[in-house]
Amino acid sequence: MNQKAVLNIAVIGRTGSGKSTFINAFRGLGNNNVDSAVAGERAHGIRVEIYESKFEYNVISDNKQVTINFFDTNGFMDDKGSNLKEIESELRELKLNYAIEEFDAIIFICKGRLSSLELQIAKANEDKNVMIFFVYNQIDIFCSNALKDIGKLNLEKSPIAFIKENRHYLEQKMIFLSTEILELIQSENVFKSLMANIQQFKSNDLKNENYKSSLIEKSIYLITSNQNYFEHDLLSKNGKRLKKEITEHLVRAKYNNINLLDPFSKRTIYLKKKIILDNLFDGKHWSVLGAAVTSILPLCDLMSTHFLEKDFKEEFLDNFGIKEFKQKLSASPFLISNDIQKIQKLKNLLKKIEKDEVINNLDDLLDRRNIVDVDNLRQRIAYIVDNILPKIGLSSSSLIKEFLRGYGTLAATLISKSLIAISLISIPFTMAIYVFLLRQGIEKILLKYEEYALLIIEILHDSQE
Repeated sequence: MNQKAVLNIAVIGRTGSGKSTFINAFRGLGNNNVDSAVAGERAHGIRVEIYESKFEYNVISDNKQVTINFFDTNGFMDDKGSNLKEIESELRELKLNYAIEEFDAIIFICKGRLSSLELQIAKANEDKNVMIFFVYNQIDIFCSNALKDIGKLNLEKSPIAFIKENRHYLEQKMIFLSTEILELIQSENVFKSLMANIQQFKSNDLKNENYKSSLIEKSIYLITSNQNYFEHDLLSKNGKRLKKEITEHLVRAKYNNINLLDPFSKRTIYLKKKIILDNLFDGKHWSVLGAAVTSILPLCDLMSTHFLEKDFKEEFLDNFGIKEFKQKLSASPFLISNDIQKIQKLKNLLKKIEKDEVINNLDDLLDRRNIVDVDNLRQRIAYIVDNILPKIGLSSSSLIKEFLRGYGTLAATLISKSLIAISLISIPFTMAIYVFLLRQGIEKILLKYEEYALLIIEILHDSQE
């Protein structure tokens, strides 16, 4: 356990929604325990200072020591009493105070209808490397009220007993509640970026509306913030799933490889792709470029890195869990499934992945061995444009507008030129176009990894969800 993993999670919601109680219950604490978040102050609208907002929860996941930092934000009264800028300002202040580049997740706690403010914040963060959780709190009270409405609430019995007796009715009520929340999220187009990403897939199985809805529905959790029942299947319907997604799957997305045998993983595969991309193009490291390239422009803020002979294709297969899955399927197929047709379908898909032309161009795209000066780099750009982009489904003409975005009036004079021609203008343009082509190409290839990983999960779990 030589690598410490840290997750930073902001918890947002109206005053009195149960944010502090949720943080306590997740950590196995009551509201009166030592080191518990103070629920009373926030419930009465008393502002709590930034330095009092962080609460740690430590777990071991995949042989890693994981510190999960929950940040208990100040609640807002209603849509009129607060505005988006105020809430975003508090989030920025938290990140600045605790040296956080970006939150790993934002959890929205509600015990009624989601507010437009919460949906706006979710939408603003969905395009970042931030996982969104919509948590309906106090589902036990929701169930009690539902039974009370039909005259079946028996206060002489324990909550578990009367919920068991009326399980079918209450499950239908909870399905209706989840559907209401889902429709609200969809109407506000909260997951616009995710939906646009899915539309780029080739598989119709992943592009149909039912699949899209099911993926968004996985962002909704019905729980009770009671330390004794947080993971109880009856009293806290999705508490166990929520805890597993945070303590295991978020950690895997950020630090480890995806586990395709677990259907929960589909929620983090999209995030994994974005994390890989951002890690490769981190402005402080630029590890994807190599020392030879980064040394060409020492005045740029590019940290030289030692040259690595990497097999990126295999590394990404590993990151998305495809390599491990292939090994398990080969060694013990019937431990994965007893369905012979399903096994054959999975084997056929793995063969398709192995032969996929887009994926097989990854290492060629990232080959830096012959780049020793600017002339070599310009030759490399021409090779990528003429030989690699067509094979992965990109054309340089379609990328020019994207590249010139942000160049202002200069863009008008360059729009008629090719990317190769622009790369010859100056060394800064050469570097900029090379990095741009790498990022566009890798993003396109990662999309294929993402699609294949999701297809494996769909085949595996198509009759289990």
